[in-house]
Amino acid sequence: MLAVFHVTTFDDVVAASDGVLSLREAISLANGSPGADEITFFETVTQPIVLGLGELSITDSVTITGAGRGTTVIDANQQSRVLNVAGESVDVTLLQLTLTDGRTTGSNGFGETTHSRVGIRFDSAGTLALIDSTLSGNSTVNVTSITPGTVTIEESGSDVVVREGSTILFQGPAVSLAVLDFTGTNGDDTLLLNASFVDFPGTVGFHGGTGRDTLQIGGSGQSINTSDLPAGSINGLEVIDLRGTGDNQLSLSEQDVSAIRDAGQTLRIVKDFGDTIRFRSGTFKVDSSRVEDDQLIITAKSGSNTIEFVGAGWTNPLNHLDVNGSGTIEPIDALQILNELGRKAYVQPGTSALVAPESLGASFPKKFYDTSGDNQVSPIDALRIINALGRGEGEAPAGEAYVFAASPVNQDADEEDQHEAVDLAILQWLGER
Repeated sequence: MLAVFHVTTFDDVVAASDGVLSLREAISLANGSPGADEITFFETVTQPIVLGLGELSITDSVTITGAGRGTTVIDANQQSRVLNVAGESVDVTLLQLTLTDGRTTGSNGFGETTHSRVGIRFDSAGTLALIDSTLSGNSTVNVTSITPGTVTIEESGSDVVVREGSTILFQGPAVSLAVLDFTGTNGDDTLLLNASFVDFPGTVGFHGGTGRDTLQIGGSGQSINTSDLPAGSINGLEVIDLRGTGDNQLSLSEQDVSAIRDAGQTLRIVKDFGDTIRFRSGTFKVDSSRVEDDQLIITAKSGSNTIEFVGAGWTNPLNHLDVNGSGTIEPIDALQILNELGRKAYVQPGTSALVAPESLGASFPKKFYDTSGDNQVSPIDALRIINALGRGEGEAPAGEAYVFAASPVNQDADEEDQHEAVDLAILQWLGER
């Protein structure tokens, strides 16, 4: 049965015989009252409620309805978190109020020991909703998943929404959030960042558990640069999946490869042709390949760091134009393609389409003939390399640069004409050497 508790004082006190009801006392009563309850405020409670006894602990479903964001203010005074919600399935709704000046100490996975602006910790399978409410000066929200599965972060209007399936775990104004911190379970968890998340002004933290955990980038045009994130904000992962509805980007350092992955595991990146990966440090080169669960897995190494790629097919996941996986673009890369055009060892009979690379198993040659991303090998693939060398993008001998000034090849021409144009381009390029 719904119980309604009316707060009559702005003091943060717990005293049964003082004749007033504080917010802390009202929450305690609601915690002990089965079912969803409501807490409201007398019109005389107009001063900020400054928490002097630590964070407010909510363990049962409740709606807290203020008198307006400028009137009902709960202030942790930089001494504690404002709210800590914990329980099996606790639904909390905050209406027409402001939470401000939260602070906690201890590790939050970011490698920090003191965390300002920490407003709410939500550790429940229920729902946390902020309606016409403000997080001010305390805009970190921690959401802890209870059941393994996929949690989605997206926007709805001006709100950030965190949901698990059809269940909303958190909803609140995007402009009030500096950090949205997600902690996974000990099962297999996926955090899906949807397309509208591009406009989110804050930072996302993802801390995986002991299962196989995936950070999935949805939509198109998303860009994640780990240098923009607090140290340790993403860790405990096994997989980063860049495949959305369009092209996405990931920028990371060699050190991130070790920091992001779960201990004892190898970080795997799943991508489509248009998804790009940039390493700000390190010298990753293709090392080996294998087929696992009907997928071709490309392994690259830089020093003691290892990373795996899935979904690249016949295209080098590190550099589309590096056919032989040497780590640089060289004339031999174009020659490798021309050789394959001549012998057709890996194309389907009567076509220019390359066979499924996973069908080759251990016989995959570690030659990435498809520089165009169309799963075919054609003269255009070689021409792209020649043009790159002409622009000086390849590896040239010391003190030299590659120069190429031939006319471009018409990519709509038939294959025979393309062959002739590429041959001419190569001869011209050799003559200029």
